[in-house]
Order: sequence, then C-alpha cells, then structure tokens
Amino acid sequence: MASGGEMKRRKEFLLKLLKSSGDEYVKGAYLREQLSKHLHQNIGKTTLTDTFSDMRAEGYSIESSPRGFRLAQTGEAPEPDDEDEDIDDYTPSDDDTVTRWLIMLIFAKERNRYLSFSDLYEEYCELTKAISETALRGHLGELCKMRYITEISLKELKASGHLPGNTGAQPSNKRFFRLTETAPVPAFIDEDELSVFNEYFYEKGYDTELGEVLKKINDKASEVIPDIYTEGSVAYRASGRKTDIAPEMTGKLNEFLSLPFAECAVNVKYEEKTTLREYVFKTALVMFNVETGSFYLLGEVKEKRNWRRKNFRLELIREMNVSEESKKIKNDIFESTRYMSIFRQMWSVAPDEPAFTEVHFENLPYIARQVREIAQARKDTARVRFSKEEGEWIVYEDEIIGLHDFLRFVRSLGSSAVVVSPEGSRQHIIEKTKQTIENYRELHEKWKSTQTPI
Repeated sequence: MASGGEMKRRKEFLLKLLKSSGDEYVKGAYLREQLSKHLHQNIGKTTLTDTFSDMRAEGYSIESSPRGFRLAQTGEAPEPDDEDEDIDDYTPSDDDTVTRWLIMLIFAKERNRYLSFSDLYEEYCELTKAISETALRGHLGELCKMRYITEISLKELKASGHLPGNTGAQPSNKRFFRLTETAPVPAFIDEDELSVFNEYFYEKGYDTELGEVLKKINDKASEVIPDIYTEGSVAYRASGRKTDIAPEMTGKLNEFLSLPFAECAVNVKYEEKTTLREYVFKTALVMFNVETGSFYLLGEVKEKRNWRRKNFRLELIREMNVSEESKKIKNDIFESTRYMSIFRQMWSVAPDEPAFTEVHFENLPYIARQVREIAQARKDTARVRFSKEEGEWIVYEDEIIGLHDFLRFVRSLGSSAVVVSPEGSRQHIIEKTKQTIENYRELHEKWKSTQTPI
C-alpha cells in the first residue's frame, strides 16, 4: 500500500496532467508512463484506477471513456491539501525493525543471493550480537509474510539453475531464502564501477533521451564519492540505429513489469492470427529486438501437465494479470542458467531449437572484420579458426537459434560465404541461387528480344 506522501504526489501529478490537457481525453497508458517516470516506479492499471477513485471521493470530477480520462469542467475542483504528509502512515522503528533490516542487508550483498538458514544464522552472528535460532526463524517468517523474502526448496533451486556453492549432499527438503524485488534495501555498487560510469557519462556520453535520468544517478553518486565529475558539459553521442519505442509499447511494458512475473506465473491472452488464446505463462527473459523494434517475453506455457517453451511478442498480448491460481505456480525459470544459455545462442528471437552451423568465410579484410565482430558478440558459443594467408577461408562454427535470419546475413555476402552445415540449409541456398540465376537468364533473354540490331 502506498504511503500518504506517495499518494499525495501521485494525485498532484495526475491533476497537473489532466488540467494541462483541457477538454481533451488523455490515454491511460500515457498517464501511467508519465507517472512512472515522475515517481521512478512502475505504475499499473490497478494503481491508476485506485488513485482516480480516491480523487473522485475527494470531490474531483474525473470522466473516463475508451478515449481515456479528463477533468470535467463543472466548477472548481478542491485544491490539494498543503499540510505535511500524514505521519500516521509511518511505523516507529524498534529492535525488530532493525533486526529484519539487517537480515535483508545480508541477502543484498549479491544480486539473487540464496542462503540456507544455517548460512544466514552464521553471517548474522558475525555481523552483530548473537540471536537465537528461534528468534531468527520468526523474523524470517515475518519477512516472508511481507513478501520481502521468498523461500524455495533445494529441488526447486536446482531446477531453476541458481544453485549456490557449498550445498553438498544436503537433504532434498532443505530450504533456501532470497530477497524479492520489492524488498526495501539499498543497492550495493562497487566504487570502481561507479567511477567508470561517471567517466563514460562525462567524456563519451549517452543518448540525450537517457541524459536526464542518468544525470540524477550521477548527482547521487557524487554524494558518496566527492571526487567524481559533477559539473561541465556532458558530451552526448549516439551511434548505430536509433530506436524509437512507441508510448503505447512502453505503457504495455510497464503494465507487465508491475506484475510479480519473477515470482509466479501470469495469465496471458495472446493474439495468434485471428484467434485470441489464453495461456498460463512462466517468464524466463524479457527481451528487446532492435531489428523489429519490439519487446518479447521468452518462457514456458502450461499444456495439460507439461510446460513447453514459447515466446510472446508483447504488442500482441491483449490482456495480462495474475489470478489466485497462477499465484500458486512458482516461477522457477526466471533468468535461470538454462535460459541465459539459450539467450546466448540466439541470433534472433525465434521459437526453434539451437542448430549446429558451420560457415566458411573468404579471408578478405572486410569479411574478416565482420566475422571478428560476430565472434566477439557471440564469444560464449562461437568457435572461429582464422587462416594465416589472405584469400584462404575462415571457419566459423556456432550453435544458433534463429538460423533463418543468420543465413539471410550469410547470403548477403555472396560467394564470400559458403554454408557447410546444416546440409539442408546448404542445399536450400544452392537451389535459391540456381533459381535466381535462372530468373536473371530469362529476364535477360526477354530484354535481348526487344532490342533492334544496329
């Protein structure tokens, strides 16, 4: 539940947006996007609806329609309360509060850190005064109720690919714990990494669309590291393809991010050609493809008693929510080792399985440069053997998901690239090349027949 101060800021900002639009309706997706940027948190449809309900109860006349929302021009709306935030929304700290905060700090040392109860007990006693195991279990239970800590079994942990070291031959019913995304703890950032970010921000720069947000990060960093740059002109530089993401796309992304997709399954209504199909979906990865300018969700859908891999194009999802039934299904694959491995094999977002591919590239300077760039980008899966002599061949081997798009790149290099494997793709390219030559021959013959001899 939002604090009184947060709710007040939310209402004030929405009122400002609606007033500035006059009689025009404002799309809900746009309001959520702007509010998310203003408050630096994801605002979903439910939060927006609840906020407007509160504002109507306070006397604001807010109209809604399929076109969006607007402030009705029927008299003056009451002014926001200028008094200080209601201190009754805050609970005074006590020994239990401090103990639970220290427990969360132990987990926050590393991202996605899993600890057994015995490891947590040992680290807590090293950090501060001793605590009884019974008391520590009680605090863990309360943190789980608050959804700041989540619990998982050793079997589930192994299946997720996040198995920590030193588990040994532990009983299969042993429990592990980790922080949730909503736990109110500070992030730990290495000072050297922060200095690298600061140097890049001021000397090389980022695209201007990110400048405002990154400037705020840099200003906060200067409060803990006084020696970093805080003044002077920032050099903004963008290279390569510029991707503009439509507001409705970011609105839909924010709606998805507001769901507890990393903790449990979600319900999805997905448009497939002319059919709207419903799925129970566990999210593994959220991805953006610069080629298509679209977001994708990679994960698994439930079919009877089994789960199979599937990827959704976010813009084709018509509805998404979490039901009481899907809440009971733990998401044990989010950013797991298995799916990170699948991601590294992807040339493009595709539903097919990885295919072994061998291509020989002619060792010419401009070809070799492209192969080196590909090999660097796919260093986890690609194997490359460069020949010593110019004019010979470079052997490129890889396990690729999205083979069709990769072969399209290979065909663009003409005779400088030869597909060796898979054999079916090799034959397909040969046949396509023969067909292209034949089409060209027919076209040339037609052209010749129309020419008048000199």
